[in-house]
Amino acid sequence: TVRGIHSPRILELGSGLRVRLLGVRAAQGREEEAVAYLGRILDGQKVFLRYDSIKHDADNILLCYLYLSNRLFINGRLIQEGLADLDGEFPCAKLARMKIRQKVSNG
Repeated sequence: TVRGIHSPRILELGSGLRVRLLGVRAAQGREEEAVAYLGRILDGQKVFLRYDSIKHDADNILLCYLYLSNRLFINGRLIQEGLADLDGEFPCAKLARMKIRQKVSNG
């Protein structure tokens, strides 16, 4: 479960572990809305993490793709909802999938 949401891409899990969502960065002017959205959809939900080739950022925060138990892809959903932009700072195997979601959200 998620214990805290520090930003649209930095979350704290129930275990105290901080994770960073791969491939997303806050959309300009929508950070508060994105945090509120995450709070609603993650509240009380069990989450699952998947990883890519690079496991940690420079601050030693675990990089991940976040999923709900119903397989909802949280990283992609933020982009699809227009609450986050694509971020290519780290290699991201799911970047193409998220680009498609961004095109859908932009119409």
